Amino acid sequence: MRLKRNGECHLANDQRQAWVRRYRVSGLSLRQFAERHGLKPTRLHYWVYQQPADAKSAGSVVTPRFQEVALPAALNGSCWGLELQGLTGAVTRVAVGADPVWVGAVLEQVRGLC
Repeated sequence: MRLKRNGECHLANDQRQAWVRRYRVSGLSLRQFAERHGLKPTRLHYWVYQQPADAKSAGSVVTPRFQEVALPAALNGSCWGLELQGLTGAVTRVAVGADPVWVGAVLEQVRGLC
């Protein structure tokens, strides 16, 4: 972290990413989180929604925030036994009778992507 001429702090990329991770798991609105932690809401918004600098160059590939998970045909029923909604609004549905070990593995993968 270093101080800019206008008195604001300049945070390194890893520090900004840490703030974004903390915000995403907080359950607070962007404004609430920023105010609680002494951040400017506009600055936090920029950190959360900015396009990565390396993605702005032509031809670079942006890593998706969500990944499709293919379900076995046996689990494609319309009767859900469990539905989870994450802080970001993402919904995970699990069919009745799904193998608990499989459900645990899927949830670990989803947690790693968010």
